[in-house]
Amino acid sequence: MFKSYSEIPAISSITTESDRLYITPDGDFPSVTTILSATAYNPFLEKWKENVGHEEAERIRTEATDKGSLVHEALENILQTGDHSYIENYPRELKLTVINMLQFVKKYNIKILAQEMPLWHKELRYAGRCDAVGIVGGRLTLIDWKTSKKKKPEAWVKDYKLQCSAYVLAHNNLFEQKIEQFLIVIGVFDGTLQHFVGNPVHYTPDFKGRVRQFYEQQKQK
Repeated sequence: MFKSYSEIPAISSITTESDRLYITPDGDFPSVTTILSATAYNPFLEKWKENVGHEEAERIRTEATDKGSLVHEALENILQTGDHSYIENYPRELKLTVINMLQFVKKYNIKILAQEMPLWHKELRYAGRCDAVGIVGGRLTLIDWKTSKKKKPEAWVKDYKLQCSAYVLAHNNLFEQKIEQFLIVIGVFDGTLQHFVGNPVHYTPDFKGRVRQFYEQQKQK
């Protein structure tokens, strides 16, 4: 086990159109998001794709992903350096989203300990990079930044909770210090924020089931 975050080695990844594979010291493992995407059941999403057309759906998905990446990059940079000029040339909605999320960090006195940290689980065979680990309300917390065009009902963020719980499980398998909770912060492009706090223990069984399902699917290919 690692004693501090500075000890964990960097890991590389290979990304294709459908998945991402991480090269870790313990083997090559699919990403958490690859596993969750491959095992997701979302009839509402499939119906939406049919209604708007798959080409338009892919355009919207790509645009959302690009915006989310810009917000993530800005948060990581500003939280590390304190330099807000990083978002000087950002579009207004993205700049406002970043500012709102930074204000949330300040309001709740969140202390960031690590960002974009590689994590993997040798026995369950998955890997990924968590957005951040920090102290929230005096407790060691896995932090995940998300963006959205509209507010999401809590029922729609279950896979976000599974993703966070997967990272917590991997973290606690690698480090002596144990994470007790996760925090999901969603920057909504209408200028509002959502946040969800959860206990990973409640979601770990579901994630393990999705891992088993994923590897069963791989056997059938």
